[in-house]
Amino acid sequence: MPRHGTTMARVHTVPCTDPRVSECTQCNGTDPRVPGCPLWQDTDPRVFKCPLCQGTDPRVAGWTQCQSTDPRVSECTQCNGTDPRVPECPLCQDTDPRVPECPLCQDTYPRVFKCAQCQGTGPRVAGCTQCQSTDPRVSECTQCNGTDPRVPGCPLYQDTYPRVIKCPLCQGTDPRVTGCTQC
Repeated sequence: MPRHGTTMARVHTVPCTDPRVSECTQCNGTDPRVPGCPLWQDTDPRVFKCPLCQGTDPRVAGWTQCQSTDPRVSECTQCNGTDPRVPECPLCQDTDPRVPECPLCQDTYPRVFKCAQCQGTGPRVAGCTQCQSTDPRVSECTQCNGTDPRVPGCPLYQDTYPRVIKCPLCQGTDPRVTGCTQC
């Protein structure tokens, strides 16, 4: 019995039902006893630096999929749970808070790390990918969808036609943005 457990723990080419691999390259088994990935279900892969974790919504540093209900994971770039207590991402709203530096915070209750004034339809975030539509006078505002956003690098753009630089998610009918072909 001890020998069987030791042998399985050192195998690196095991099937997905028992992925006992160092640094947890793929954690989708029922009981993956992996360094940095101890005892996690395949439906709830809260694994540290797991590049391939099964779940509904990924976007974790070095991950492809992360659990959507309660992703309390270190270096979690996206927190889409109800209360994901994650470093660099405390108390993110469960709909679409893509953190760190909060490029897209939920407009209702986005109390995110480095998220400066995330209120209304567009959160004023560090890096400011979406600014408040009423008066987004924020430094480094990459997207301005207000009526008169007096922001550096984004002077006087309407919200219906936001020609913005480096906009990961642009609102409007025809946003001709660098690196943002379809918004």
